[in-house]
Amino acid sequence: MTGRRQSLANSPTICLFRYIFQCLSNPPSRPTTNDTGCRVFTASSLPIHFSTDLHSRPFGRHDVLTDSTDAHASITPGFIVLQGNRLEGLRDLLVEWLRLAPLEPLEDERILVQSNGMAQWLRLALGRSRREDGAGGLGIATAMDLLLPARLQWQCYRAVLGRQNVLHEAPLDKARLTWRLLRLLRDPAIRADPVFEPLAHYIVDDEHRAYQLAARLSDQFDQYQVYRADWLERWANDEPT
Repeated sequence: MTGRRQSLANSPTICLFRYIFQCLSNPPSRPTTNDTGCRVFTASSLPIHFSTDLHSRPFGRHDVLTDSTDAHASITPGFIVLQGNRLEGLRDLLVEWLRLAPLEPLEDERILVQSNGMAQWLRLALGRSRREDGAGGLGIATAMDLLLPARLQWQCYRAVLGRQNVLHEAPLDKARLTWRLLRLLRDPAIRADPVFEPLAHYIVDDEHRAYQLAARLSDQFDQYQVYRADWLERWANDEPT
């Protein structure tokens, strides 16, 4: 991911990253407030400046950003956080950012989102046609890799520790976890245990139902890894939660 730009679309904060792995040893500077009252956390200057207060009023896309230098100028590595209380305004900011500072044609945009629902909403917003007044999206949303936190975290591990030292996918990635749970549900020893009798009765001779259950369980444990890591640690130590 070195040399790529990552963005976070979340309510009520959007974070834009550029060359993030080149900045791991350079902590961000103290937050400052620009002339619009928008709090900006940054480790470097940008070729784009922000001309609208995100907290003040609805605005068109031309109000969000103005290009202060050559649009093709490279952005210095840094970390920028813009805070606003309108998710639509942050979306417009992201659209204008992508328009003014595009990546190379064969590079993918990597966007960090908090949920699959947010990913779908943002993908549709980016794909909307651009109107004459500047509102709308990019007209097309391709080469967009919308990542959930756990997947981005694993990609960071691989980028920092070396791809040869870290598996391509996390051992507890949701897709892999689904098949591991399905294998456990098929285990005769599990089905023979009286404790799991209701479970065995539910999935008996129904592979489709067993797979659906494994998928739902893997989704639940995937959320535990992000939001309830302390629970997993206690369960691993046979402690109550």
